[in-house]
Amino acid sequence: MSSSSDTGDRLVGRFTERALLKRAKQVVGEKSSASEIFDEEAERSLPRFEKSELDLGRVLGRGGFCVVSEIHSFKLKPDSPLDHLNDKQEEGGNVIDEEEDEFGELRYDGGVLVQDRRFMARRCLRQK
Repeated sequence: MSSSSDTGDRLVGRFTERALLKRAKQVVGEKSSASEIFDEEAERSLPRFEKSELDLGRVLGRGGFCVVSEIHSFKLKPDSPLDHLNDKQEEGGNVIDEEEDEFGELRYDGGVLVQDRRFMARRCLRQK
């Protein structure tokens, strides 16, 4: 036997929870499609990490959507599927012109510096 809260039929004011969630999804979809802030393509280009790969320090700030913590170090898992989420690929799935420059930084097509998970782990920590 399921309760009304399990099925979304619980009333919130004069509306059901299910109706409010459906409307909220519509509003968020409309607002984000016309927004430069909620850019799904830009978001997908950012490196992703599992929480277990981050040695977190003190909390630097809190907001309505997140908590920002200092990162003391990265412990990247070898062969993580997250390593390949942002690969620049051709239609056939082959990586486009990947090479290291004279400083050992990975670059793609036209000399663009790749700021992937490995780049972040190497370069995005404060010097002590």
